[in-house]
Amino acid sequence: MQSVPKKNKLKVFLSETSGDAIELQKKLKRILSKAGLEVLFIKKEDFDNEESAIKKIKEYIEISDCSIHLLGNEYGEIFDKKNKLSISEYQYTEAQNKNRKLLSGFKMFVWQPFSINTNEKEEAQEVFLDSIMQNILRNMIFSNHDSPVMFVEDIRSIIQLEQKTESSAQSTDMFFIYNELDEDSAQSITELLSDIADVESLSISQNANADFSSMVAQQFDKSILTVVFFKTRADWALPFVQQVWKKVGGASAKSNILLIGDANQESNHDKMFKAPKVQSLIIAEELIPLEIKVQFDKINSQNE
Repeated sequence: MQSVPKKNKLKVFLSETSGDAIELQKKLKRILSKAGLEVLFIKKEDFDNEESAIKKIKEYIEISDCSIHLLGNEYGEIFDKKNKLSISEYQYTEAQNKNRKLLSGFKMFVWQPFSINTNEKEEAQEVFLDSIMQNILRNMIFSNHDSPVMFVEDIRSIIQLEQKTESSAQSTDMFFIYNELDEDSAQSITELLSDIADVESLSISQNANADFSSMVAQQFDKSILTVVFFKTRADWALPFVQQVWKKVGGASAKSNILLIGDANQESNHDKMFKAPKVQSLIIAEELIPLEIKVQFDKINSQNE
């Protein structure tokens, strides 16, 4: 596993966990460090002084790029006497507060390994876990990997990929998105479009653990028209475009989305998403480049 260069070290706030997950937490901490991430972790004895511990929690979360919350089955001792919160729930709440401020780049990784989740939970911990699952926020990623190595790789790839996207997003005419399984058709279309406009394209793998909606949002704001194309992957395209539409502001989005599918695939005929700022079309693949140009020209004329 290659280390991240020191100057680019990602700061990770590692939250406290319950007693039944302590050994896994120690292993996770070692793997994070070996992976080149800077781990911000508060030692158990530091919680003896509540005022000092609260100050350090807030400081660590403020400077971190992400937080990790390993969820066990025990609730743990009460730390916040006023609100009757355990150490892990208090830290989770503080990270949640930062996330709600919509601070760019900050992410919360919630890890509940499948092997732990199958065991019986304390009632208070069950309530805590239910509140997490019922209040999923933007920039929250939930994982049930049993392997801490795979979990750490997910963290590193998601954050670094988003940072790269933020720095590489550039103004363009069209932003063309497609599923990797439709790559041959997509490339033929973008080759034709590139003769008449500047086109940025993005191939998406459904098996990747990257937060593609955040990546798309960065480029969306710098594109006149965002196109989501599908030939055989309508099952991917519809939920994806709905997710992107919400991420970029829905009806108040800065630009337009064109969801366009190949009519030569009979199963695509009823695959439409109707919403403000979204145009859905199902037409023959050979006509798709021309139709995209028509929609692009229409938007340009409206902006003049």
